[in-house]
Amino acid sequence: LPALVGVAAQQEAHAFQADNDIAMARMMAAMHVEPTGDVDRDFLVMMIPHHQGAIDMSELALKNAGRDEVKELARKIIAAQKSEIAEYHRLMGHGN
Repeated sequence: LPALVGVAAQQEAHAFQADNDIAMARMMAAMHVEPTGDVDRDFLVMMIPHHQGAIDMSELALKNAGRDEVKELARKIIAAQKSEIAEYHRLMGHGN
């Protein structure tokens, strides 16, 4: 039975890594922005997918992490990054 537990843990780790690789690739692709000449806008536009990537990774941690402290950290990251994304939208004039 311990060998099976080890195999299951390895499979979970591989699945987590594969999902994380997808999230990172999505983030990197979304961060590629053609320069507009407006550095403020370009910076904010790039930061949104960067922070969304942190949210996506944290959601994977919530789903897969074993330690409660890691899950709590992931929750805090999600909340902070969502708040910062809202601020970027506000600074670009997309909300209040």
